[in-house]
Amino acid sequence: MGTAMSWVDNIGVRLKVALAPIIMGLLLLVMVGYGSLTMTGNIAQLRQLEDTNARFDVIHEFLLETAQARGDLYRLISVAANDNDPTHLDERASAVMGTLRTLDDQTETVRAAALAVGLDPTVAEDASKHMKAFLKSALDAADMVQADVATALTFMGATERYYQAGRTTLEAMRAQVGTLAAEKREALRDTLSRARTLFLGLGTLSLVLGMAVAVGLSVRIAGPIRALTATLQRLSEREYTVEVPGRDREDETGVMARALFVLRESLKDGERLAAERDAAQKTRQQRGDHLDTLTRHFGATVSEVLGALEQASATLTTTARDMAAMADAANSQSATVAAAAEETSATVEGIAGAAEQMTASIRSIGTEVERSTSMASQAVTEAERTDATVRGLAEAAQKIGAVVDLITTIASQTNLLALNATIEAARAGDAGKGFAVVAGEVKHLAGQTARATEDIATQVTTIQSVTGAVVEAIGAIGTTISQINNITGLIADAVHQQGEATTEISNGVQHAATGSRDVSATITQVTQTAAHTEKAADAVLEAAGALSHQTTVLRTEVDRFLAAIKEA
Repeated sequence: MGTAMSWVDNIGVRLKVALAPIIMGLLLLVMVGYGSLTMTGNIAQLRQLEDTNARFDVIHEFLLETAQARGDLYRLISVAANDNDPTHLDERASAVMGTLRTLDDQTETVRAAALAVGLDPTVAEDASKHMKAFLKSALDAADMVQADVATALTFMGATERYYQAGRTTLEAMRAQVGTLAAEKREALRDTLSRARTLFLGLGTLSLVLGMAVAVGLSVRIAGPIRALTATLQRLSEREYTVEVPGRDREDETGVMARALFVLRESLKDGERLAAERDAAQKTRQQRGDHLDTLTRHFGATVSEVLGALEQASATLTTTARDMAAMADAANSQSATVAAAAEETSATVEGIAGAAEQMTASIRSIGTEVERSTSMASQAVTEAERTDATVRGLAEAAQKIGAVVDLITTIASQTNLLALNATIEAARAGDAGKGFAVVAGEVKHLAGQTARATEDIATQVTTIQSVTGAVVEAIGAIGTTISQINNITGLIADAVHQQGEATTEISNGVQHAATGSRDVSATITQVTQTAAHTEKAADAVLEAAGALSHQTTVLRTEVDRFLAAIKEA
């Protein structure tokens, strides 16, 4: 929808105006096309209905003519039975037989009509067969009337049966064809009704759509024009910031909008240029006033500056004379200072040599202290290692004590077992004597084991107590060595700090010696500078005189310049 509206906005006004009639014309063409197709279909249906009605008329006329022929045959027989005039009878019989032969020829036409409208071929064949049989029998009866009326009457029974069968079949066919024609008439009526409804709907739709398109296009045409009119109104009120709508359109209003935008920019530039001209005029006026003020201020300021310059010239002259006197005094004092500086430089160099010797001694002491600290650290390490070894020995003695306790326990149990064995051997009598001897030996051995174990336990206890004393002594030695190591470290730090301080003193003394030499050189430069200062003082005196002269000239020129500006 947005794309369609954008397309409508971009087409020309003439095409927009013609768009509604074009759409209505297209809808009318659709209506005409559909009407033509509908009418063609309706005509085809009407022709089918007419054809069906014609077939119905053929069957109906054939039924009437066969009924008429049947009646004529009965009347012929009646006349033949009552009229003795052969000539008159022959004429009537010929007429009846001619009618029957004509009907026989039409039988095929009736059958074709039935088949053409779509009836059952069997029914059509039955009707044709019955009617042909009726007409043949009727022809035989009509032919027999001239010879023998009574025989002719005997033929009428079969003729009547054939007629009734054929008539029944034909009436059924006529009813079916009538029903088919009625259905086709109803279908045609429905088609015409739908066509009329559709034509009314299309006509209404065309009218409504045409009106909607006309109104929409009028809005699309008049809306931008109203917006441009409002923009022009605001531009006439000097409102140049107003936005110009519709510049992106491709129709005539877009061209007008772009032209109006150019006009707005031109008016804006014109107003800006006028404002700039007014501002420039005002600036020039302000600049003239400001120049007047500056000129007056310049005159006053230059007068003050020239007065200050004259005063400064007098001061400069006085200062130059003072500088010359001070330069003479500096020359006399610098000689005395130079002699004192030389003596100070010799003294400082002697101090510097002594400081370097002291620094070398402190470095030697520091080296020895570091070596002592290293040895103390090694002693601490060995004491810790020995302490660990002795502690391992103490732990081994503890384990040996535990083993000795186990052996003692085993010996006690062995002794108890030997005692039990002796008791059992005594109960056994002579049979247990050998066992008693063995039990006694075991008991003896258990006793020896217990005594040896006691001796071992005594020795282990002694070892444990000695080992504990050794561990305590080694711990005390380690502690003492650690303290010595700490003290040695403190001494090393103090020596190191002393060395650094001595180095700094030596550096300071060397800097002082260098400074003394620099002082001597500086004093020489001061002497030279004093001589230059004296010469500069003379030059300043000469410049001060020139400055006083130039100040007088400058005052004269400034007065002349200010007078010229006032006259201008």
